[in-house]
Amino acid sequence: MDYEQYPYIKADYLKFFLSHDIPLQYLEDMYEIQSKGMPVVKKNDLIELENHYSFAKYGVVIEERQKRKSKVKFIPLDKNLQPMYHISEYDINIWSCKVVGEFTEENWETYNHLVAKYNKDKRHRTEYWYNHPVLSSHIIPYGYYNRGYDIMNGDVPLSETYSCLDQKYINDRPTWIIFKNCIDEKLRLERENQ
Repeated sequence: MDYEQYPYIKADYLKFFLSHDIPLQYLEDMYEIQSKGMPVVKKNDLIELENHYSFAKYGVVIEERQKRKSKVKFIPLDKNLQPMYHISEYDINIWSCKVVGEFTEENWETYNHLVAKYNKDKRHRTEYWYNHPVLSSHIIPYGYYNRGYDIMNGDVPLSETYSCLDQKYINDRPTWIIFKNCIDEKLRLERENQ
């Protein structure tokens, strides 16, 4: 379909609806929603993402809508309002936002503490892998940075075959076995005493 055939002004929208046998009820619904004005989405609003992003349940708005734009920036959160495995910013259209609450100062303190803890853990895992004489010659297995596993204490994921961007990851189980065997008691005791 050619993008030039879509309507751009209100009169063209009406012609489009009438020429395509679309009931005017849709126009009335659209008018009713738009006559209320743009939804108000403020910084630190907690928004629900259930039908828009499959990887996150909620988001917190970190940047308000710019003039003449209909998108806001948000950070994804899981169902417990904690940071996701991948900490990034995303955009969402404010017409799609459902504000369900406010992200308070206490929430931000908890969030920042968890992000700092994750970054420290990630740095520790990276240093351990690349400084180890045996592990440094292997590729880091899929899921190595997953916060759901306390891998530095031997809790390793049971890797299966993963699919990502049409590439198949071969079973990482042998690498995990090598990794698990390389963790020594001294490192675990040092980690527990910190």
